[in-house]
Amino acid sequence: MGVKDMQELKRVIVKEELVALTGDLIEAIILDQFLRWSEKVEDFDRFIVEEKERTKLNEINQNSSLTNGWISKKISELKNETMLTDSEKTIRRKVQNLVEKGFLQERQNPIYKWDKTLQYRVNLVYIAKKLHEIGYTLDGYKYDISELVSEEDNEDAF
Repeated sequence: MGVKDMQELKRVIVKEELVALTGDLIEAIILDQFLRWSEKVEDFDRFIVEEKERTKLNEINQNSSLTNGWISKKISELKNETMLTDSEKTIRRKVQNLVEKGFLQERQNPIYKWDKTLQYRVNLVYIAKKLHEIGYTLDGYKYDISELVSEEDNEDAF
């Protein structure tokens, strides 16, 4: 048995719905990685409750009061985990594109000002809305995010 047999092997999944959503293969891979990390945060249940509440209030891009679901991740870690061969500068630009498009939210550590590692939060409400608009749902996520699409969005589909 080799060393790699004992370690968990890395996996990258390319999801059609995320490529359609982002319009970019690398951004889709990065967004999928953030979605997978979001399923593993210790406050996942509170994160989902917060997202449901945002749906009711129709607060898609507000992030000042969001306290749950934040992921602290360095670009070097993201590059390693996704096995992307692009430079860290390019990967950082792709992450910034996802922030600008509204799929990720970004902040500095609110407790430790000296910590320069940015924190990210998946904007599930916005992702659900945008996927719905282009005729997709998110396959394989721990929670059915289609429930986050507001009633008005569902009515628009008919």
